[in-house]
Amino acid sequence: MKYKHILIVTYGRSGSTLLQGLLNSIDSCLVRGENFHACYGLFRAFDSFQKTKKQVDVENSLLSTSPWYGASLVDEEQFLVDARALLINQLAPPKAVTYYQCLGFKEIRYLPPESEKESAAMDLRNYLDFLTRLLPECALIFLTRDHEQVINSGWWKEKNPGVTKKRLTVFEGELANYSEGKSWVFPIEYRDMTKRTQRLQALFEFLGAPYSKKKINKVLSAKHSYAPKLKGKGGGGLWQSMNRLDLVAHASFDEPKAKLKAGELLVIQGVVVLMPELLGSYKLVAENPAGEEVIKWGMPSPAMAKKFPKNPHSKRARFRMNGVRLKDGQSANIYLVDNENNRYCLAAVGVGNKEERK
Repeated sequence: MKYKHILIVTYGRSGSTLLQGLLNSIDSCLVRGENFHACYGLFRAFDSFQKTKKQVDVENSLLSTSPWYGASLVDEEQFLVDARALLINQLAPPKAVTYYQCLGFKEIRYLPPESEKESAAMDLRNYLDFLTRLLPECALIFLTRDHEQVINSGWWKEKNPGVTKKRLTVFEGELANYSEGKSWVFPIEYRDMTKRTQRLQALFEFLGAPYSKKKINKVLSAKHSYAPKLKGKGGGGLWQSMNRLDLVAHASFDEPKAKLKAGELLVIQGVVVLMPELLGSYKLVAENPAGEEVIKWGMPSPAMAKKFPKNPHSKRARFRMNGVRLKDGQSANIYLVDNENNRYCLAAVGVGNKEERK
């Protein structure tokens, strides 16, 4: 790889955990999750030592009678060496991590204050400069996402949308200004990952890492972020489990109308609403012990249309799978398949003990 360190710079609900997963799919690349802005404390300490050394009478600071006694001995480079060792030992403890070529982490706590009551905004430009000194040969990846999608995701839904949009706009403007003339900075959008655009491939080229479609598909099909797993509902001997995919805005099963037993024909139905930015042709495919079948999907779903009025996929999100016969302990997987035939495991249904499924 071209870099020894990678930092993901972004805000919450931007898809940063998905990007973290994509980067960790690169051999010998280790990108940790967020850490409550731990490095900002190091930056503040570094800034204080810099001010201390610049504002004292160097000659008199060697006298024990001086209020700045010893200030001239402050060593900025030694501070960076010590801070770097501290950080690396936390990100990659020697006893737990034996090998990596590139190390980094993601952080989402960069936005300007929400109100005047909060602490003053950070000096983003100087902070990013500090991070690249703290972690030399460092690539900065600036991740952004459509603001409407952000404000309607997670905890942002509880915030004032106008204030949130303003904060996002200011922050992204600062990132754009900082990026000018810096070859080690790479901006990317959430949609580049979910749609696997040329920009995603360019990211791997930027890092000097091979682009593996197989690995990318595996990462995109996995659950990311701390959002809870979408819960399925069961009745009788039937269990239903829904995975969370970054390509899906909402997915759920209907409650079975009757108690079902092993060997009976199952009717599985529910709703799957794709992310609003997704284009192209998608289908649902069921894989069960008897073979594969394409699930009927795209029937009217008025409840979803009401819940997600701005999502173009919400009006026809209902699916129905008929005639599935499973023995006790057997299961069927449901895959979301795109127009390039990439498969993402969306759900599973089974009869009997879920832990004993075959």
